[in-house]
Amino acid sequence: MTEDEQKKLTVMMIELSSKVETLLDKHEELAININKIKEAVYNPDSGVFARVKVLEQQIIERGIVRITQLESTIQ
Repeated sequence: MTEDEQKKLTVMMIELSSKVETLLDKHEELAININKIKEAVYNPDSGVFARVKVLEQQIIERGIVRITQLESTIQ
């Protein structure tokens, strides 16, 4: 292998290493975002399913739910 080929190979390896590092950083960021979504949906106190449970209880207790009640619960 010539010296020029070794230099090209070294440059390519450095670029590849940089791209892998960027990929790992993006993967970590994605995992954090997925955890935030999971928390927003499944949080027992304020998640989407908790809000649905409150609405179900209102339906059972009152028999009906008004649209304004639904909108205020979702927001």
